[in-house]
Amino acid sequence: MSDLQPSPTTSLADAQRLKVFISYSRADTAFADELVAGLEFAQQFAVTIDRQSIIEGEDWKKRLGTLIADSDTVVFVLSPDSAKSEICLWEVEEAWRLSKRILPVLARPIGPLPAPERLAALNYVRFDEDRSFMAGLNGLVRALNTDVEWLREHTRILARALEWQAAGRMANRMLSGSDIEVAKSWLARRPKDAPEVTDLHLAFIQASEQAEIERSNAERKRLKEIEEAQSARAEALVEREVAVKALSRRTTIGLFSAGGLTAAAAGFAWWGNDAERRFQQERQRVADAEERAIEEAINKEAMRTDIVGQLAAFAAAPDQYASDGDDHNSPYTQAMMDELVDQRSTFQAAMARASRKVFTITGSQRPFISTDLNGEIYLFRKSPTRRLKALMISCDRIAGFENYLLKNVENDARAWEKILLQAGFETQRIANPSREVCEAAIDNLYFDQQERRGDMRSRLVQRVGFVSTKPKEPPQDTLALVFYSGTGFVVEGDLFIGVVETMVASPNQIFQTAVNLTQIQRKLRERAAASIVVMDTHFNRIREAGANRGGQRGLR
Repeated sequence: MSDLQPSPTTSLADAQRLKVFISYSRADTAFADELVAGLEFAQQFAVTIDRQSIIEGEDWKKRLGTLIADSDTVVFVLSPDSAKSEICLWEVEEAWRLSKRILPVLARPIGPLPAPERLAALNYVRFDEDRSFMAGLNGLVRALNTDVEWLREHTRILARALEWQAAGRMANRMLSGSDIEVAKSWLARRPKDAPEVTDLHLAFIQASEQAEIERSNAERKRLKEIEEAQSARAEALVEREVAVKALSRRTTIGLFSAGGLTAAAAGFAWWGNDAERRFQQERQRVADAEERAIEEAINKEAMRTDIVGQLAAFAAAPDQYASDGDDHNSPYTQAMMDELVDQRSTFQAAMARASRKVFTITGSQRPFISTDLNGEIYLFRKSPTRRLKALMISCDRIAGFENYLLKNVENDARAWEKILLQAGFETQRIANPSREVCEAAIDNLYFDQQERRGDMRSRLVQRVGFVSTKPKEPPQDTLALVFYSGTGFVVEGDLFIGVVETMVASPNQIFQTAVNLTQIQRKLRERAAASIVVMDTHFNRIREAGANRGGQRGLR
């Protein structure tokens, strides 16, 4: 048995279940085990309980602190032993410091012993006296199921904030784009009895918002300076051209009106023409210098080795359809292929142009992009040291809909593979994979064997109970890309991609049989400094069985 005993996977994925940490005294192990079994049976909670003994000299605070930080709620088993346990009291204080919801359950009366100070104002769920265990468990489940969505977001944003703080509050660890508005909305809708928002939450969200404003202002300023410089240059060229032509006319007319010699008139006419020629040469020289400056700026950005972050591109915005297309490729992939061949264009700019083209073609489909990359990605221009890997996944069918095939998804994956091979990527393409094959392919997006061994050691260390809070830094100057074409799903706000065994009769089936997109994005961040996720699908909202509408990308 491992030292850390998380709940096994049940019908809900861990990412979708409320994460519960059990704090208890070793004298109450039997009760704690019953509590874990009861909560796991409910299939609504991912339960973590620390079974590792405290060894003198070990960094147990770091280990337990990590477990508490990762939880949505701390359930404190109150008994005479836990009331006087220094470790249990420390766990309560740590949960309080991180503003975690604490639910005390009274396993045994504590008599004259004082309860931990932080629990004084809280209502206990009682398992003592004449109450049956099931009655107490039902009361605990009701309490745990209060404000679940808000608590999950509390944990998610706190985890991002702790990572930001551990990395020295680096800008590339902050929230960006729509994530900032989501976080601000979460702050505004705090339930009455929910835990307080921590100072770190507030600092993280405020710093993210300020950085976003500064980025936006800097971009507006840069565009304005370029526009002003181009306007001033154009005005100067026009004025110079007018002046040269006027001088040429005045000189020629003056010579003829004064009765000058024909040879002299011809000479000055030649001078006027020569001035025009010199002006055209000067204008070309300015244009060439501007072209060289632009080329130099592009190369300088393309050769950067410090690009970090992630870009996620979607063929359709939420609640919109993505067309599978009538030709060889979907409208989205075809537009991307048309734009990415421009070797002077950034990946981001090509996507923006392709998005406009898709909307023009379809009249309704609006792609969108979310990114926290700290620089521009050029597909065909890169530093000599950059390492590139790509995985193309296509799935034209799902379980129960074998006769409903998406005709273009594999063609789309082939098109992306072809252009990425031209750009120097090491590629892998899988068609109609199982969930196991799909997840294994994503797990294997490593850039060297040493990195793979390090990740395996990290997993082993976590399995036996020593969990490091320091985020793992991916190899520098690496770029990983994952492309998916097929059928997507959204359940309770989380996105999933379909594979051949994916079933859609209920949300539980999606959790069990589809691949979680958030997990894909997290793994890419761990394995590559920069990463790109391209989803040529839309995401069906699953409440009941999906319905078939032909001609679109995925079920409707």
